[in-house]
Amino acid sequence: MSDSDQALWLEKVSGLIDYTGKPARFWEKLCETSMEVAGGLSSTAYVDAQGKGAWQCVGVWPLEPATARQAALHDCAPAIAKDCSHEVDGCLFRPLSGDPERCVIAVSLPLPGGHARIVLGVVVPPPGSDAEKAKIQDRLRAVVAAAPAYQVQHALQRARSDVGHFSNVLDLMTMLNGQDKFIGASMLLVNELSSRVRSDRVSLGWLEKEYIRVKVVSHMENFSKHMEGVQELEAAMEESFEQDAEVMWPVAQDEPDAPLISRDHQKFSESQTAGHVVSVPIRDGDKPIAVFTLERKSEPYTEQELRWLRLCADQVGPRLIQLEASDVWWGKRLARKSLKTASSLVGVEHTGWKILGILGVLLVGFLFFGRWPYRLRGDFELRSEMVRVLPAPFNGFIDEAVVNKGQLVVEGELLLQMDIRELLIEKASAIADVSRYTREMEKARATRELADMQMAGAMAEQAVARLELVNDRLSRASLVAPFSGAVVDGDLRDRSGAPVRQGDVLFRVAQWDAMRVSADVDESDIDFLKVGAEARLIFASRPEAPVKARVISIEPMAQTRESKNVFVAHLEIEAEEEPWWRPGMSGNVRVDAGKKPPYWILTRRTLDYFRLRWGW
Repeated sequence: MSDSDQALWLEKVSGLIDYTGKPARFWEKLCETSMEVAGGLSSTAYVDAQGKGAWQCVGVWPLEPATARQAALHDCAPAIAKDCSHEVDGCLFRPLSGDPERCVIAVSLPLPGGHARIVLGVVVPPPGSDAEKAKIQDRLRAVVAAAPAYQVQHALQRARSDVGHFSNVLDLMTMLNGQDKFIGASMLLVNELSSRVRSDRVSLGWLEKEYIRVKVVSHMENFSKHMEGVQELEAAMEESFEQDAEVMWPVAQDEPDAPLISRDHQKFSESQTAGHVVSVPIRDGDKPIAVFTLERKSEPYTEQELRWLRLCADQVGPRLIQLEASDVWWGKRLARKSLKTASSLVGVEHTGWKILGILGVLLVGFLFFGRWPYRLRGDFELRSEMVRVLPAPFNGFIDEAVVNKGQLVVEGELLLQMDIRELLIEKASAIADVSRYTREMEKARATRELADMQMAGAMAEQAVARLELVNDRLSRASLVAPFSGAVVDGDLRDRSGAPVRQGDVLFRVAQWDAMRVSADVDESDIDFLKVGAEARLIFASRPEAPVKARVISIEPMAQTRESKNVFVAHLEIEAEEEPWWRPGMSGNVRVDAGKKPPYWILTRRTLDYFRLRWGW
């Protein structure tokens, strides 16, 4: 090898020693460099971290496509690594199985950390001489020697980073301890994270009823929880919450096959043009309870930033959990304390299921051995004790309808006025006839014409009778309320001038200060309906104001209502009459039928249905 080639591979080895990237990429570069300096065709690196023979492949080169020689090396590499680790000089040379024109040169070296070792195997053409083989082994030893140096440097770099991280988190915890409200502490946290990690926006979501809900957003006092962006953010948070792991989008290039699902993070990043998104869960013990999500457009989040966020989540979690528990309303605190107390009584595992089991046993016992009030259901109607029908007093025409259906009236109030113009004309005609026939009768008496006098007298009496009839009709031409009440029938305001015949029903007036109740009870419940049973009337117009009543009588014969048989029960209202009661009001009635076992109440109608259907 020329001096320029030797300088080149020494430069590559130096680059490996000074490499500061991630370990996965380092092992790939190690295999790539070893293959180049040895003039090989493929390379594989194995590490035994515990020194117990559990060899794990940490790097291969080339990555793809896999060749037959690379596959053969991969198959025999664990055995080669095991044999190489037992060699005195840590080197091994053997032909490649299945390919007599190629051989494997392997080099083993201990790593920092006790019994850990690394074995590097390279497929090369057979060396021409022992000196050439030794030269290749020396070069591979130099390449492998970069692995311990890199691990020591990586550990030191991580230790320095951890010291800085701890100092930063301690400063943040000092600021959080000065807050006594959950929302205030949460807002302080997201604002500080936004500043310290150079993020465009930081959001904190908390577990509520098995779902993550956004609580605060950095540098934003108010936001709508129904916005599409907020809902997509909550979906991304739940993705991290359900996996209980940090989720990043886009996925790091050196981790293309990461097992974590990041579909919702991708959707959120694309719809909100967030760029780079990372979510970190906050845990309560070993269970996640919250998630904070960071967004940044400028550059992806580094491994050191992600490690600092993990440390921050572990440290700030207990303080936020304490503040959130103290800020909720007393009912929720009581429920949480009850669950915790129950957990200490029945055990820490599957507490919820155990409590449900105990409650289930108590419920079954209550269903069979308890007692519950059984109430019959029915429909009722409020009726007036007195209803007066007002018909048309004579054949004629309506002049004016003063009231309408549903209107309240007082005794003597005018309801309707009949047209009396024809009656007045007829009255004038009758008066004229009475006067004329009276004069004719007096004239016949003066001339002593007895027959004419009697005839005129009869005609005068007939005219008087007709006049009395007209006067009677005039006196009844005005319909007035017979008593104070409500007009329950009669809508005549649009019938002014319409003809009516004598006897046609114009109004029905119901008295509202004397009410009675009629209730329809299904015939399947008649055996449980007793006279004297207490009842409650629930009006459809005011269901919030039930009225007490009592059954006073039951009609012995069933009646048909909407294709079913019912028995009519009459009830007496025990409460004082309310001014808002009106005849015709309806609602539901609940009649007390004693106490029964709950299971009987729940299954009675179902069992009766099958008995009627199948004759059980």
